[in-house]
Amino acid sequence: MKNRFLHILMTAVLFLALPAPVAAGGQVPLIPPAAPQSVQPDPGFGGFGDGSGFVDVKGMTVTASVQDGIRRIVVVGYKFINPNKFIQVQRFLPDGALDASFAFTKVIQGEPHAVAVDDSGRIVVAGEAQNDFFVMRLHDDGSLDTSFALTGFVKTDFDSQEDSAEAVGVQPNGRIVAGGWGYIGNDPDFAAARYLDNGALDSSFSGDGKATTGFGSGYDEARAMLLLPGSQVVLAGAADDCSFVSGCDYDFGLARYQEDGSLDPAFDGDGKLTLGFSNNDMALSLALTPDGSQIVAGGCANCFVYITPDYDSDLALARLSLIGVPDATFDGDGKATYPLTFYDDRVAQVFPRSDGSILLAAGADLASEGGSPFTAFILAEATGAMSTAFGYANDLDGPQPQQAFLQSDGKIVTATTGGLYRYLPNGARDVAGSTAGDFDANNNHALAVLPVNGGYWVVGEAQTRTIFNQQVSLAFYDSYGHRYDTEFNNYGVTLAGGAGDDFVRSAALDRQGRVVAAGFFGGSDANFAVYRFSADHLDTTFHGLGYTFTDFGQGSDYAQAILLQPQADGSEKIVAAGFAFDGVTYDLAMARYNDNGSLDSTFGKQGKVRHDLGSGFVRIRAAVVQADRKLVVAGGHAGDFVVVRFTPDGDLDPTFGASGIVEVTLGGNDEAHALALYPNNLLLVAGYTSGDFGWILLNQSDGSLCKCGSISGVNKADFVGDETPYAVLVQADGKILLAGGNTTTSSFLLARWRKTFPLQNGYELDPTFGAGGQMSVRVENWSSAQSMAFDWLNRLVVAGDASNKVDEDEALLRLTGVAPPPAAVLNNAVFIPLLNR
Repeated sequence: MKNRFLHILMTAVLFLALPAPVAAGGQVPLIPPAAPQSVQPDPGFGGFGDGSGFVDVKGMTVTASVQDGIRRIVVVGYKFINPNKFIQVQRFLPDGALDASFAFTKVIQGEPHAVAVDDSGRIVVAGEAQNDFFVMRLHDDGSLDTSFALTGFVKTDFDSQEDSAEAVGVQPNGRIVAGGWGYIGNDPDFAAARYLDNGALDSSFSGDGKATTGFGSGYDEARAMLLLPGSQVVLAGAADDCSFVSGCDYDFGLARYQEDGSLDPAFDGDGKLTLGFSNNDMALSLALTPDGSQIVAGGCANCFVYITPDYDSDLALARLSLIGVPDATFDGDGKATYPLTFYDDRVAQVFPRSDGSILLAAGADLASEGGSPFTAFILAEATGAMSTAFGYANDLDGPQPQQAFLQSDGKIVTATTGGLYRYLPNGARDVAGSTAGDFDANNNHALAVLPVNGGYWVVGEAQTRTIFNQQVSLAFYDSYGHRYDTEFNNYGVTLAGGAGDDFVRSAALDRQGRVVAAGFFGGSDANFAVYRFSADHLDTTFHGLGYTFTDFGQGSDYAQAILLQPQADGSEKIVAAGFAFDGVTYDLAMARYNDNGSLDSTFGKQGKVRHDLGSGFVRIRAAVVQADRKLVVAGGHAGDFVVVRFTPDGDLDPTFGASGIVEVTLGGNDEAHALALYPNNLLLVAGYTSGDFGWILLNQSDGSLCKCGSISGVNKADFVGDETPYAVLVQADGKILLAGGNTTTSSFLLARWRKTFPLQNGYELDPTFGAGGQMSVRVENWSSAQSMAFDWLNRLVVAGDASNKVDEDEALLRLTGVAPPPAAVLNNAVFIPLLNR
């Protein structure tokens, strides 16, 4: 390859159409279950690669990457075998694991610079091969697509000299456009080629499928491309009238082509535009804003002078109208620069945001100054000023990026020569086995997690900046910790409820896969509230609105738990349990609903049950349904655990405790928050006892205390400060898991007990779990677990809250090495988290 006066190692390509997200509840590629040696946060969930936020792409020098329609990452680059370069293509699953179903095995000489994925999932790669443009198309399995140019590979020569494709994209009609530069005479010009689906050059584009544009007698090289609606093509790079004799002054150069390949005179009068920042400028990235403005970004100020490479360069950014007029509202003249270091700063990709701000994924190389390359993110406000709220985030371990793309979940992947790095929208490296979701809201809370094959429904509460009332939220996260379809509704979230404040405390999946949730509505006079969703929207076959409110009279009523009670005819009834104000204190309260949302008049008194348990407050927090369809509820009464059992139709069960009621003093101020069925006809009751996790077992036969594990029958775990467990799970091997939080450690708190031997019914904190049976995992600055469940691969998923010091987010944590899953009891209904905040 010839020495060129202007030589850049960077490639930037924008793909306008982000891949379509997988439908909620649909099949998502699953990470093969690992065999971890210990319980630990799962780095494949909300993280990347080995949990470091980095994927090592071995055996190749990376030049570009892209996400396909099901969130896999396609990476292109080359392997150097002296003296030639050979094309390499690899594919990774969203968690960073190598995709074993993909294998590109052909030996083809060349250097790829860009990659795209078409609507059929075929992979299109472009670059330079033997001094010509090349375009290659692969099937989903990595084999060459021989319907494209018969071999899957085509080369295009512009003028028998050196040509290179630097960008590639697929238009809505399936035609492939490659953009870059080609030598025309003694210097390079902007060059574009368009191909039909069969790989032939499209003769309707510039007569022969090829178009070139020169800005003068110097070096003009396109490095980025934008495909506009209407089949227009914009190329951007460096343009100047220069020579070795007279020197040069490179500017940003842009050229826009019409569908027929001719320059578009509507763009700056002749289809060409130059923008100068300093001595030498080059555009490396192009993007289109929601309002139709064009964003051009790159680097400037002597950074591309071949003879003196150690001059300073800054990040350069311009905003133009669609016809090429600089936007004067952007830094006064449509142009802005941002210094990072004293050498070689440049933008890899630009990402316009819906509020008018612009995120720059950039980098710098301090090698000539004795330093190292690094990655940086800058947020420019709509005015062009650097955001003082965001400042800029840098990753000193992340090398200078060659290219970057935005995932459909908002995370950013940068391609560096050594591998891939993934970052959160705030510029932090994506490393955790947890994920925090913000719905553009003041406060978000995850209260229940419901695994389905391929993902997780998360039910909670949200208060957005546009809807100030508290509402019930429903979101779907895929198996990698990404919230599904962030463009759907409110950042991928369904918000539901009445005109006031809605709160949710418990959720379950019915036999038709619908999400049913219970909570309360209103402030000073709250009522029971039950919500039902079909897929990602309220189910209007339920009470006409998708939700219903129930008033017990005299004051506020708070539903805390939801049950799906099987009926003799194979149907299900919905039961909500909680407590209701009687004018002086709170009583136990339940309501049962038919499938259409109406109160079931065969239950209690016209669908409602209410019991005064005596002096002192009653707070019912959890509920289960036994195999005989009897209903059991638990909570606190006058500082003790209270457990109450009812017949299937809502009468107190006289065979249980004292007329259906059991109260247990654990030794202090006690309140049950979680309830589950336990093998051998036992009931597991867990909650708060004198500031610790605590649980007991009751015999289902009569409600008597099973003194298991200790003389008192009470089992405890103490962390630091006052902690409350909000959820309980029973594993198939009899191990007991509790999850919750406190205000001291600000973490998800988990504890696990196992049976001791030879005392079969004895229990101890499980030393194989965390540190001595206890585990604390901090998701953000403040976090608390509220719910947990095992998923389809026996991984433990914990949901709750996480605070970023500004507001509260919903948070999910996934742990490996916790299996086996819960025992199957009554369609797993008893293991749906039934909890309270």
